Amino acid sequence: SMRKVNHMDDLVQRTESAFVASITSHPLPSKFKMPALDSYDRMRDPCDHITTFNTTMHLQGVPDEIMCRAFPTILKSLARVWFSKLLPNTITSFQELSKLFVNNFVGEQR
Repeated sequence: SMRKVNHMDDLVQRTESAFVASITSHPLPSKFKMPALDSYDRMRDPCDHITTFNTTMHLQGVPDEIMCRAFPTILKSLARVWFSKLLPNTITSFQELSKLFVNNFVGEQR
């Protein structure tokens, strides 16, 4: 699980983050383990993806800031590209990220 945590930090530091500083600087809870979740590849319902992620994270008592930081790690291919193009320092909550995500991908599933 250490590798996953480091990967998550890399992802946040590698690009200018779409998240505000209060999110990117929020410390990872010591017990945090990224749950095994399916990556989002645009074939699935984005609402379902968000709901599953939300439920799993809340079950672990994961704070909103960490939900934000963890979410991009389960985006694949074009979904990941979409995330990388979000404006820096604009996202302040997971709810905001969810809305952007769903609005962008709803109706794309084949």
